[in-house]
Amino acid sequence: MTVYPSSYPPVAVPDISLFSFLFPEDDGLHDDPAFIDPISGVSYTRAQTQARARMIAFGLRNGMERQGLMNVSRNRTILIFSPNCLQLPVTLLGAVAGGIKVSMASSNYTSGELAYQIRDSGPTHVLVHPSLLSIALAALEALKVHPEDIARRILLLASTEEMTPEIRSKGFLCLDDIIWDKKQLWTERFDGEQAHMTAFTFYSSGTTGELPGYDTQIGLTLLIRIFH
Repeated sequence: MTVYPSSYPPVAVPDISLFSFLFPEDDGLHDDPAFIDPISGVSYTRAQTQARARMIAFGLRNGMERQGLMNVSRNRTILIFSPNCLQLPVTLLGAVAGGIKVSMASSNYTSGELAYQIRDSGPTHVLVHPSLLSIALAALEALKVHPEDIARRILLLASTEEMTPEIRSKGFLCLDDIIWDKKQLWTERFDGEQAHMTAFTFYSSGTTGELPGYDTQIGLTLLIRIFH
């Protein structure tokens, strides 16, 4: 194997988590916009992004059982199946803040391709955008998940305002449902060697959809690779 290094000088990567790096305690950019939905016009500032991510982290770790679901423990995996939307990056950051691994599935997947990734990555829950719910349901049915367990394995990547009466009538929950009185998780620390733990697992979507891609560490490797 040949490694082709960057022509730029090496970058010092601190041994901390992505969340701690992106939202340092001395951050002076709290009111700057972080994410903007161009369709709805809804946006999150950096302060709002950090707060909601930490609320989602607390909800995943502690608020699921209040709704009849199983809490997600540190180092366990969730699978996210969604197109680009405002809730996607915030939920990713929430998972990192809570020390939860994320398996990312392409929004172009068929139910068969999604079923493979669910089986291969072993997530405790599938977080799915409402527009892709039917594909996620077909994938879980193909995996012979008991019908009574399907609603307990799925969490919709949506706010309360985005939930339709039809979806509600089927018993599905959304992100806002697991946010417990706006409690926020103190960001899980991943200093030293723990900064090299796996945070994200990506799979190929351009070939068969069944080829494992690569792992991304819980530290800053992904960030440096993208922005440098």
